[in-house]
Amino acid sequence: MVHFVVTGFSTFLGVSDNPTERLVEMLEQRGAESPDLILSTAVLEVAAQPAKEWLAQVYASPELAAAAAEGPVVLLHLGVDVSGCGFKLERQAVNEATFCCPDQRGWRPQGQLIDDRPGCTLSTHLQTDLDVGQLAAQLAGRQRHNAAVSLDAGRFVCNYTYYLSLLHSEAARQRCGAPLHSLFVHVPPATVISLEQQFAFLLDVLEAVAAALAPAVQAAAGGTEAAAQVAPRAAVARADALAEGVAVAAGAPA
Repeated sequence: MVHFVVTGFSTFLGVSDNPTERLVEMLEQRGAESPDLILSTAVLEVAAQPAKEWLAQVYASPELAAAAAEGPVVLLHLGVDVSGCGFKLERQAVNEATFCCPDQRGWRPQGQLIDDRPGCTLSTHLQTDLDVGQLAAQLAGRQRHNAAVSLDAGRFVCNYTYYLSLLHSEAARQRCGAPLHSLFVHVPPATVISLEQQFAFLLDVLEAVAAALAPAVQAAAGGTEAAAQVAPRAAVARADALAEGVAVAAGAPA
């Protein structure tokens, strides 16, 4: 079983009706039909500090560790591209916070590192380990969505959130082998593509990602009874390791 944590953003300067907030609400309403698929949802404030705090909490949560002990967990982040005309699957995030306007907490960094550990620079970037090329081709082909791969998630809160999410998921995989993945998808305004079409796209993304991770699910399901008996202890150990990895991200706004 592949589990998803799905996030959207609330309104912000120039965007009075964020489609990603509506998409998360629609997903929550539909959740009763697939309660095992969606681990949790959240609508984040368009501000760096709350996003950073939320990511630290969710990546250190026992619920996430328990789900990761059973199979892959994907943090799927949704953001709106106000000038977009289609769906963008973001391949990477860059270690730079240069906000075009203040976030909802009034913070407006210029050329600031998201992660200021030694060796990190403004050009440092992290990539998702999901095959976004294959996902985009599938979504644009069989599902007929206007979907493409993007290499630029911007330098605003979307990129900030995605970089930290990738940092956490990568640290968890390296530290304790937790099958955590992160993906950011930019959607256009609802005036360009209707909410109904966007929601159909979201459901297809969930299905496509779950299918791509199916081999990992099958491998996890092939464990022995002895492995099942130690799973609770492994989940606790993994939760401890995830909690230890929370401090990997520095450079947060004051």
